[in-house]
Amino acid sequence: MTWRDAPRRARNDTARAWAIAKKDIRIYYLKPPVVIFGALMPVFMFLAFMVRRNMDAAALIPGLMAMTVFFGSSTVTSATIPWEKGQGTYDRLLVAPLSLYAVMAGKALAGLVFGLLVSLVPLVIGIAAFGMDVRQVWLLPVALLVSACTFASLGVLLASAPSRT
Repeated sequence: MTWRDAPRRARNDTARAWAIAKKDIRIYYLKPPVVIFGALMPVFMFLAFMVRRNMDAAALIPGLMAMTVFFGSSTVTSATIPWEKGQGTYDRLLVAPLSLYAVMAGKALAGLVFGLLVSLVPLVIGIAAFGMDVRQVWLLPVALLVSACTFASLGVLLASAPSRT
């Protein structure tokens, strides 16, 4: 590969990663148990930390968002690869005319999207129900994007490690 081919290859890998992410979202992330987990987990975590404590809800929401983006991005992401290994579809992805970068980026991208959407649940509840204000609006999406990317990549890393079976 020459330097002239790098932009074309990056575009191709990005398009293929997005196709893998859309497939994963459609097959794994839009299942009712996963959607319910994503919608109700922040609510139940909020109730678990809020009950019998004299704590301001606005002080609890940022930590809750951090935990939600962690669990939302890494949990399902780390489960999709073993599911696909069990069905044999992961091996098909690896022998397809795709780079390993595109496969791993697609898996992480699906977790990133799910983690971002799940982390918006406590944010919306905090703003709508408790009147929470965001002081540095520009920093919130940056922090959510970086953390969701990191946690989704961690999920892919842990799930793609070789296992003895």
